[in-house]
Amino acid sequence: MIIEDKNISSSGVFVRKNIFLTSNLNNPNLNQNLVPLKMDYYGYWRRISPEKPSKSYDLSNVSEILEFKQDVISFDDNDNNKIDFTDIPRKIYLNRKPIVPEDLKKRILFIFPWAVSGGAEIFNLNLIKGLKSSGYEISIITTQKCDYILRPDFEEYVDEYFDLTTFLKKKDWPSFIEYIIKSRRINIVFVTNSYYGYYILPWLKCKFNNLPIVDYIHAENLTLRNGGFPKDSNAVSDFIDSTYVCTSHLKDIMYNEMKRSTRNVKTVYIGTDESYYDPNIKLKDPLNLKKMYKDKKLILF
Repeated sequence: MIIEDKNISSSGVFVRKNIFLTSNLNNPNLNQNLVPLKMDYYGYWRRISPEKPSKSYDLSNVSEILEFKQDVISFDDNDNNKIDFTDIPRKIYLNRKPIVPEDLKKRILFIFPWAVSGGAEIFNLNLIKGLKSSGYEISIITTQKCDYILRPDFEEYVDEYFDLTTFLKKKDWPSFIEYIIKSRRINIVFVTNSYYGYYILPWLKCKFNNLPIVDYIHAENLTLRNGGFPKDSNAVSDFIDSTYVCTSHLKDIMYNEMKRSTRNVKTVYIGTDESYYDPNIKLKDPLNLKKMYKDKKLILF
């Protein structure tokens, strides 16, 4: 049986989180002791057979079509985030051709932390929409567990989406990323807001010296590692081809306060109306405003 994961906007059924799917319908793969995977997100599955047309299953009466195999060793992510930082990533020897043709298409690998609903993630989604419409092929790798709220939206515009937390031990992540870069003929790696992405970046640049690596940063955060992602980017700036930030203010902070050694930061604005929250704008008729809201309960979001 092939488990095909689809986004939640597709027609079909939803699979509960943390459910192990093993079929009791004479599955040859299980007879060969192949390992089922636990996918830690809401997805969609269907059985695919060469002899029969694809069929979806209603999971309301799951006992009729699924069997829980207690004796099958399955992927266990309880220690997924444990890693021995003295480990050297295993080398990947790709003994077969890349799965994409050697053509003139541009292929980008994005390394994101997750697919939650937030300002940075909406920016990522809009960026990918624009790149996709311009003919780019896009692969996404995410590195942190979440509720995957925006995953269906991303999957509408990307060619592949790999959430490493759902199917790999963390010690194997570098090798898998190397495999993706080789097998997909990736032309550029784009890192944003992923601590693991910055952690692995020097190793990637060592493996792929001619592969451009860029990152995008939205803001500093002094409560996170004394600076947040700008500080992480500065730590590995020698291995980054270009860093893009959304304000000249952040660029100045990275150079002047965080002492970035590499002068490769560029400001790329994201379309925010900077005049909307201008503190110098005078309110019209403040006395009438006071009267309007007098004795009313106000909620500030």
